[in-house]
Amino acid sequence: MKDQGALYEGDPTIRQGQDGYWYHYPHLFWPKLAFLIASLALLGIGGLTIWPPLSRLAFGEREIARVVFIERIDPAKDPEIIRYRKSIPEAGYDTIFHYTVEIATPGQTPHRAELAIGSRRNAFANVNDSFEVIFFPGEKMVYQLYEHRTWAFGIAFLFIGGIFTACAVPTLLAVGKPIRIDPEAREEDS
Repeated sequence: MKDQGALYEGDPTIRQGQDGYWYHYPHLFWPKLAFLIASLALLGIGGLTIWPPLSRLAFGEREIARVVFIERIDPAKDPEIIRYRKSIPEAGYDTIFHYTVEIATPGQTPHRAELAIGSRRNAFANVNDSFEVIFFPGEKMVYQLYEHRTWAFGIAFLFIGGIFTACAVPTLLAVGKPIRIDPEAREEDS
């Protein structure tokens, strides 16, 4: 086996300390800072995308809504309004479905609103389907409470941004600080 001095020769990030041990000094502050900023940006995007449904869940109202009609927009055809329950065939990826629901709030006249999350290619609900929605009173846009489309985008960005930030912070804080190299972990000669 080579001695450690010969093994680390030419690497400016590895130096021998006064105690005789070898130390690695992490460098590249600016790329690590850029990684931290990008990680925080991902967290911010996650926060921005999850805030609308989360704020309605925390401070808004929850009611059962019924789908009153579905607007099917196919670029090759005229828009179709589906007002009665029927089998909705699968379409091409360019086809978009918008859902209008009616919310019957106790003591008030029912009002209509559009679901904030639509779908492509396949309809995920049909006319007269009921589900729980969250909204602010008087709002024309509502979120379906138990639908993955409502939450998945924001949660994914929060999760990825959180993991990246958890890695970026200690990596940035380690810049310039010595990390002792274990002499037992020497590389074998090749």
